[in-house]
Amino acid sequence: MQVEELVTLARSWIGTPYHKMAAVKGRGCDCLGLLRGVYAEVTGELIVPPAYKGRPPRAALGRESMLEAAREYLVEVPVYTRGPGTVLVFRVHPKLAAWHCGIMTNSKDMVHSHSGREVYEVTLGQRWEQRVVGAFKFPQIED
Repeated sequence: MQVEELVTLARSWIGTPYHKMAAVKGRGCDCLGLLRGVYAEVTGELIVPPAYKGRPPRAALGRESMLEAAREYLVEVPVYTRGPGTVLVFRVHPKLAAWHCGIMTNSKDMVHSHSGREVYEVTLGQRWEQRVVGAFKFPQIED
C-alpha cells in the first residue's frame, strides 16, 4: 500500500462517532480504536488491547503502554521525519503516560478522535506539537 492510500483510508474514518474502546468505522471509535481500525484495514490483523476505563491504559509516568504497543506493531521514526501516514503519540499531561494518538494526513494535519468529538482532521498547531512523544510508520506502507 502507498502512503497516499493510507491517508485516504485514515480520512475515510472522519465522521465516525466517539465511542471508547470501539474500533468500527462509521459506528464508533476512540483515538486508539481509530489506529486499531486503520491498522486492521492495512494488515488484516485486528489488535485487541487490554480492557481500559476512560482513556487507554495510562498511569503516572512509568509504564508507557501506548508507546510500548506502538513500538511492537509499528516502526519508530525520528519525530522530525514525520509526514503523511505517520502515527503520532502524545503525552497530554506531563505527569501522565502517553495516551493519545493520531495519523498525519500531510506535514501539518492529522486525523484523530477524542472524547466528545467524532473523528476529524485538525491542524497540529502548538497545542499538539508540544505534546508529541513518539512518531511511527506502518511497516506495510511504501513511501
